[in-house]
Amino acid sequence: MYALINCEIFNGNEVLSNHAVVIKNDVIDSVPSQKTLPKHLKTIDLDGLSVSPGFIDIQVNGGGGVLFNDAPTVDSIKTIHETHRAFGTTNWLPTYITGPREGLKKAIDSTRHCLQNKKYGVLGIHIEGPFLNPEKAGVHDKTFIREINPDDLEIMTSLKTGVTLMTLAPEMVPEDQIQFLYDQGIKISAGHSNATFDQANVGFENGIQHVTHLFNAMPDINAREPGLTGAALASPNVWCSFIADGHHVHFANLSAAMCSKEKGKLFLVTDAMPPLGTNISEFQLGKKKISVQNGKYLTQQGILAGSSLDMATAVKNCIEQLGVQKDEALRMASSYPAQFLGLSNTLGKIAPGYKANLTIFDPSFNISGTVVEGIYYK
Repeated sequence: MYALINCEIFNGNEVLSNHAVVIKNDVIDSVPSQKTLPKHLKTIDLDGLSVSPGFIDIQVNGGGGVLFNDAPTVDSIKTIHETHRAFGTTNWLPTYITGPREGLKKAIDSTRHCLQNKKYGVLGIHIEGPFLNPEKAGVHDKTFIREINPDDLEIMTSLKTGVTLMTLAPEMVPEDQIQFLYDQGIKISAGHSNATFDQANVGFENGIQHVTHLFNAMPDINAREPGLTGAALASPNVWCSFIADGHHVHFANLSAAMCSKEKGKLFLVTDAMPPLGTNISEFQLGKKKISVQNGKYLTQQGILAGSSLDMATAVKNCIEQLGVQKDEALRMASSYPAQFLGLSNTLGKIAPGYKANLTIFDPSFNISGTVVEGIYYK
């Protein structure tokens, strides 16, 4: 047991001063006044730094030079986790984008191993594709985009532990199969889609609860056809994640989205790729060569291929570019994704009984340390 002291604690609701976070094993034991701490208790002095619930990223393709699709192994998960942890992410969903079935099976097996052994902050898996609209494929390999079949349904529901999030195009998957996935406990997201407003709402009625990287890889809002984007913004029950890097979406559009959606239904993702945390200037995404240009990852045709964003920068961008209050920006990186994943009883707050997963940062949102499953990393 130990305590974090001399810090400003944002517990998910309010800021506490002159308090400590007492950690026992992998959970938060208490958040007492610092004056009441037992004298024998081991302490870590944070010298005035801030502590918040750990950042949660549900869309992570890679980092540290590793692309999960290329090597869907436990070792890859470890490397990606350690890279993102340096930017404040304590929990995440390894994301397997459209690719071969065998690769997906390996990705699920590796994820299951991490969940069963409480490894590397893994909460489950995000399966992005292959049941997408080829017209909105982006950098997804169209040769693997296909219609869903019974074998696919078996694979998609095979994790049996943790969270399975699945991004699909609602217009490309029959309603009964969307309903089946929902009934099996799969979190379903609409993305890489050309769905009309009506098609999107049918998907929402059948179990789609979320929209993947709002505004990207979906139709623009038209005066007479709002499309998937408009449907997501108009639906009070649908969650939306977005990439706040200034490249994927104009900040003005994100401001408009924040005015449209109920507080708590918008949250941050990175969609990060292998170069994060490295000096890599180019990488392969399947058969496509991706170059790093001024913070953007681009194909030779100029198509965006994931992002160079980290969660700490995403929080900072929300505050500086969107005028979001600091506490709300922190919730968008922690409490809200926890709520979407159905994990708000264990993650997204600093309170007794919650998982000891914390992010520690300075006033400029430089990450100074993290706590993951009760282990302090500096």
